[in-house]
Amino acid sequence: MRLTFLLMTITFLSVHASTFSQSVTLSGKDLSLKKIFTAIEQQTGYVVFYNSELLKTAKPVTVAAEEMPLAAFLETAFKDQPLNYTITDKVITLAVKPPPLEGKLPFVVSAFIEVRGTVLNAVNKEPIASASVKIKGKNRGAITDAQGNFALNAEPGNVLVITSLQYETQEIKIIPNQPALTVLMNPAVSKLDETVVTAFGIEKSSKEVGYSVAKVSGADINRANSGNLLQGLAGKVSGLNIAVQSADMNPQMRVLIRGIRSFSTTSNNQPLFILNGTPLSFGSDNGSAAMIMDFINNINPADIENVTVLKGANGTALYGPEGVNGVIVITTKKGQKGKPAINFRNNVSFSRLDFRNDKSKQRRFGNGSGLVDDKGNGIYSSLDKNGWGPAYDGRLVPIGRADENGDYQMVTYSDKKDARRFFNVSHTIQNNLSISQSDAISDFYLGLSAVNATGMVPGDKQDAVNLFFSAGRKLGKLNVQLNLNYSRTNTDKGPEFTDMLSTPTFIPILSYKDYENDKWSDLNHYWNDNDVMSPYQAATARRKKGTDNAVIAGLILTGKVLPWLTVTDKPSIVYDGFYEKSTSQPQNFSDFAKQFGGYNRFRDRLSQLSEETRSNTTLNNDLLITALNHAGDFNFRTTLGSSVKENYYKKLGGSGNPIIPVFNLAFSRDPTGAGEESLLTRNYSFFGTSGIGYKDKVFVELMARNDWDSKRAKAGRGKDLYIGGNTSVILNEVISSLKNYTWLSRLQVRAAVNTTANMNIEPYQSERTLQMAYSNSFPYPGTSDEGVIAYEYLGGNPNPLLKPEKILSQEYGASVSLWKNRVSADFTWYTQRNNGVIMKVKIPWLSGGSTVDNLGIMRNYGWELDLKFDPVIKTRSGFSISADVRIAMNDNKVISISDVYDGLFPLKTPYYGSMYGIVARTGERAFEYQVYDLKRDAAGRVIVNKETGMPDVDMNNPIYGGRTLPKYSGGMNLNFAFKGFTLAVLGEFNTGAMHYSELMQYDVQYGFSALTLYNDRKPFIYPNSSYDDGSGKYVPNTSVYTKSANQELYSHFTNASANYLTKADFFKIREVVIGYERFFKTKTIKKLNLSVYGRNVFNFYAKANKSGDPQLIKGPGDRGYRTIPDNLSGSASGVSTVPGVAQYGVITTVSF
Repeated sequence: MRLTFLLMTITFLSVHASTFSQSVTLSGKDLSLKKIFTAIEQQTGYVVFYNSELLKTAKPVTVAAEEMPLAAFLETAFKDQPLNYTITDKVITLAVKPPPLEGKLPFVVSAFIEVRGTVLNAVNKEPIASASVKIKGKNRGAITDAQGNFALNAEPGNVLVITSLQYETQEIKIIPNQPALTVLMNPAVSKLDETVVTAFGIEKSSKEVGYSVAKVSGADINRANSGNLLQGLAGKVSGLNIAVQSADMNPQMRVLIRGIRSFSTTSNNQPLFILNGTPLSFGSDNGSAAMIMDFINNINPADIENVTVLKGANGTALYGPEGVNGVIVITTKKGQKGKPAINFRNNVSFSRLDFRNDKSKQRRFGNGSGLVDDKGNGIYSSLDKNGWGPAYDGRLVPIGRADENGDYQMVTYSDKKDARRFFNVSHTIQNNLSISQSDAISDFYLGLSAVNATGMVPGDKQDAVNLFFSAGRKLGKLNVQLNLNYSRTNTDKGPEFTDMLSTPTFIPILSYKDYENDKWSDLNHYWNDNDVMSPYQAATARRKKGTDNAVIAGLILTGKVLPWLTVTDKPSIVYDGFYEKSTSQPQNFSDFAKQFGGYNRFRDRLSQLSEETRSNTTLNNDLLITALNHAGDFNFRTTLGSSVKENYYKKLGGSGNPIIPVFNLAFSRDPTGAGEESLLTRNYSFFGTSGIGYKDKVFVELMARNDWDSKRAKAGRGKDLYIGGNTSVILNEVISSLKNYTWLSRLQVRAAVNTTANMNIEPYQSERTLQMAYSNSFPYPGTSDEGVIAYEYLGGNPNPLLKPEKILSQEYGASVSLWKNRVSADFTWYTQRNNGVIMKVKIPWLSGGSTVDNLGIMRNYGWELDLKFDPVIKTRSGFSISADVRIAMNDNKVISISDVYDGLFPLKTPYYGSMYGIVARTGERAFEYQVYDLKRDAAGRVIVNKETGMPDVDMNNPIYGGRTLPKYSGGMNLNFAFKGFTLAVLGEFNTGAMHYSELMQYDVQYGFSALTLYNDRKPFIYPNSSYDDGSGKYVPNTSVYTKSANQELYSHFTNASANYLTKADFFKIREVVIGYERFFKTKTIKKLNLSVYGRNVFNFYAKANKSGDPQLIKGPGDRGYRTIPDNLSGSASGVSTVPGVAQYGVITTVSF
């Protein structure tokens, strides 16, 4: 209540003043121009500058204007007047209209000629109304009409100065017999004057904003994009780290803004996404956030006008806990004024696995038993799948088992690249059609998209359709805007083929395509005992087919209740319904195969079937009451609001083994395994913000929010109050001496401080909940024991006092623009302190004590620097170069951890096959790696056995170090333009992080790694080693050779995980785009744009990195529905890693 009273007081103290808008309401007969000017100043904030003598010749005006745009209102008021007007910034200046050229004029006057022209937007060629056209150094000029046309009298040699709000000023010299002019005006590049969308869709001038905001245009997002919004943002915003982590048709993404703010296992550190005011959210817990990452793919980038990134909690405090990790605001296109605009866009792209940086594999040795001969060479085995055999020599060797006749499949024992060629070059064809139009009271936009894609795994395919509809209408004082996005995606995926690239390279994989007719390709004779299906048969027999239907619908109702008061209501619904069916064909073996075909063929296998349907529905309503007022030199903006959100999640699934290959659970041999989950959560909040501006050069804003969340215990609801404030000062306007520096366009400083929270409380962590007991779950009986149904408490003891993780955020920054905005720089420093990291308490749940609490403290901090040069070079011939550079640093420190963890919190513990951990330690950063090394003596030498020369792993003394997240990141854009041709290059870098490769560990274990080639696999004296001479003293090893240099030796290295931790530094040429644009003056085609692009064209990695792209953790094929939730640690690994993915494409755009 105190918050509400404070904000309402600020609002109503200033309601007597006039509001700022871009429209005028006034009716009257024979009104004086002075009264007209008073209405303009009171209702728009514009200032009218004139000499009172000019008004003596003015005529009275009769108007009937209801919310009439300012430009149209001025045209009405000045019709038939002897005066002209010009608009510069927010100042309207009056001047005498030049007399018409009539009759014979004296010689001096006859030099005047009539100059006519049209002023157009250089980007979209739309007319610019109300632009000022003045003669330099003279008091004469004109204003363009609604079609951008103007006419005025000038002399040859005069210079026309054309100005308009949000456009760069143009100057044109008049020549004798001047033909009609076509003036193309470029949008102003000054970021300080552009409009940015902040929390809850509140639009502000960037100079009002006291925190860091980045804006990326839809054109930049789409210039080298095959249909993924997040891919189009990668490398284009400082502090925004986007990693493409998989090679499937809908790539898995990881998104972090300014690193991580929590090391709790329930945290996701993921930003909130907003589409046209609709929050795309299914909740703030880890699982819900993972679903949203897949859901984002349902937005068609071709329909996006721009994306605004609110980087930290200081800019997103009004969103509460969901905005603590930053907010990505997506704004879609709307109709353009004038004739209907029709645009068609075709994008054809191709992707392939990129092996240019793959140096991790050995390609010299094939299958072996693991044993060696008397010369130390591996002994060949036809059954094993590894790289421990002898060196390739080109002879014919048998593979697999003998057939019914005692024959073996014979293959050439030499290196082949069949495993690489197994994966297809995938393609995506996307067609987009948009139709749009708008006028003074309505706007309309319809976007249609159809996508057809194939994957890299044979048989993988995907098709999607997307419809985006936006329509707005002005109904008196009520504005209505409807935004609707619907998408349907059908996917058909085969298995992941995790070990395809870790297959002995002499195996002729491509020869197994015809598994129906070729004997050595069928189930009974395929060479691999571990997986009796050839990869081609497996790709056909094991499929996952899914259908995803997604709806995002939002309605924006804006009513001007009073001239100074606006009420906005935003009801919305976000729905995602997913159905998936996984099938596996039966495996029926011959009698011979069952007897002699190995363990996996001894019996037939039934079909396998699982079905699952999931739905997630979020209902949201945001109500905002906004007052915009001014009094003297002060401007006031106050907003009071409330937000109501409800989310319902439902999952149903079943599985079985159909007796016949009819994939229906009704035919299952065994009882169908079924499961169901449902979850309902609600959140209510009230918030307010009040901003004051002084002379449009000093701005202060205060804000507050209070939440009621159903995931909190009843005792804690309504007690989550978050407050904050920010300020912005335009120094070159405040300090008079700075105005003398003509090269200084703008100098701004800003600061922001606020408190918010991570709502990392999972459902049922605050209150006791029951679940059905598992069979024989002590002390309860099984559910089938004599018909008794039993329940048990959900794991762990709840904590009714558990609180959201309170975070204090501070941000300070400055920006400067020089030489009419040709050079600009922006610097931000920030720090965030989490004072209540949620952690599990390691106590027995039977003790009754809470097993979860706020027990940790961490700090996150960093800085960002953005530089822009526009242009670097610009010649009269039309050649130009522009560039921008982004650099960011982010780090964190764990200040304290609960004593029960003894200073070390394990996020991931090592296990066989993945022998690394991820930990947070007091006084260190989150997160670090936990790895193991070989045993070493005090001098750091590797300890070997005195008899065998073999080392061993020290499993008792883990090593902690490295960082899972990059410390430095950034990007660079270079743009070249010349007469319709453009070249754009985007580079991106990360440095400071480490990457653990599970694939490298796997390859060392099975002999596929290049690390196993040391000394040509001949016994050697282990470098820098020592041994115990029997007295407990370690002496240098100069004579003891390793017993073996084959599997026996490298089995010792399998768990020495320190060897598989490498630098994750990279520099990528992320995008290269060559484009050509041409405009036409025909009635049908207005513009044609052709571009050719490449993604990941060149990649440079750390010297120690032999595996390729450290961001990729998964290859093509199925990866399940949910994105792997590694946004917490920023790190993940897997054995299906691929070295990289390169993409190339062609985009054709036609505007009608």
